[in-house]
Amino acid sequence: MTNAKLKAPAGRRDHEAPPDNTLPGATGLLDLTAIMPTIESEASVVGVRIISCDIAYVRFEPGHSLEVVMNVAYEKAGPQETGQTMLYAITYSPRDYELQCASVDKSGFLSGILSSGFVAIPECYILLYEFPNDRALPYLRNIASASKLEALLNENTTELSTAKPLIFDTANTLSTISYKPERKAIMLLNLSNSTEDGAIHNSSKCGPFDACVRIERARKTCDTARISRILRLQLNSDISFPEVLFEDRKKGIKIIELAPGETFSKKLRGSNLEASLARVSRSLARLHMVSSPLLPSVSLKARLSKVQDWAEFLQYAGEEAQARVASLVENFFRKADSLLDQDATFVHGDFHPGQIILDDERIWILDLERSHIGDPINDIGCILAHLELRSMRGKLPDDNRLRELFLGEYSKIRSVPLPSERINIWSAFWMLHLATKPLRRLKKNWKSQTLDLLSKCDNLLNGEESSHG
Repeated sequence: MTNAKLKAPAGRRDHEAPPDNTLPGATGLLDLTAIMPTIESEASVVGVRIISCDIAYVRFEPGHSLEVVMNVAYEKAGPQETGQTMLYAITYSPRDYELQCASVDKSGFLSGILSSGFVAIPECYILLYEFPNDRALPYLRNIASASKLEALLNENTTELSTAKPLIFDTANTLSTISYKPERKAIMLLNLSNSTEDGAIHNSSKCGPFDACVRIERARKTCDTARISRILRLQLNSDISFPEVLFEDRKKGIKIIELAPGETFSKKLRGSNLEASLARVSRSLARLHMVSSPLLPSVSLKARLSKVQDWAEFLQYAGEEAQARVASLVENFFRKADSLLDQDATFVHGDFHPGQIILDDERIWILDLERSHIGDPINDIGCILAHLELRSMRGKLPDDNRLRELFLGEYSKIRSVPLPSERINIWSAFWMLHLATKPLRRLKKNWKSQTLDLLSKCDNLLNGEESSHG
């Protein structure tokens, strides 16, 4: 492997070492020096030469771990053949490493450029996996290719939203578009050559279409298929929800209709920004007119408990951030009494621009996993906080025009009071959540980014209306 030409990882320049002296392997993981010799050695055993290794995803868990997902391009010896794979490396604190290493069950692991699919590097307290090996998502290996997914679905035809068995053909492809180790993977299933007899959901679709395959760590979640049915019954509008085509809650596997159109995140960069924002606002108002005893209820106390979780995480952001967070938390809970005794309606629970897809006729709302009955201003505060973040980054105008447009369009559909204090409190709630992101991802200049976001939280709680919420 001495002839391997390793490109400088694209992500290496954009990440800083975590402020956590309990993770001695962190620096060597982020600059790849601790793992490249092992990757190259493992690859050479199976006749593979590494071409490049780029960091795609970073997640920092203070006092516990730092994980990195890498996109690796390689070339096989003999007849020249290039390919790509994903590697997942995680470094632990020394006290956790032995326990984590002992808990790995390698049975069923798939090999690739790593001959066993898994390698331990004890001198750096690092575990190295090759996708789709993931100990917290064991069934990921069962759906990592179109043929494996076909076998799973044909074993569970009663779970499909169609009585006909699923039929694939060799033209179908399955590609990973998002992978968050030990939490979830999202894949795109392309059924480009399916016919009526081969469509995954021929009760409402036949012929070519795409679907989204999700696998998540088993946890107690709401029944999103049931919630979407309730919403469809109560809403007579252009709002749509991707249909769940298959679900195995025990394995954490779900196949969902792929919504057409562009995400609202992309629309925010377009020329029709105001028209798109108005459509989203009116749709949210219609959602907030839904209420049903069949929907899950989440107490305000449980919702606000996240403030303490985020504050605890931000203790690693430095002394100045610690002092600001302590003051913010005290101020937040002092003002939170104004959130009590409010009308409860449907709440999406994570209503940011990435959860919304628009086409010419409809608006699609994604990810109902956190939906519940609660204070609808929660959703308004969420999306306004995300718009404000884009304003801080220079991606949106720095004025109140978009905020006023959003609230004005909302009031056209749902004529209820929208007190600025409540909007600002919920916006501060979500801004505090966003303040954890730079440190969580170890972004370059994360300290200054964190402090800027905490200042915005403080302004909101002190009654200063931000540009967008």
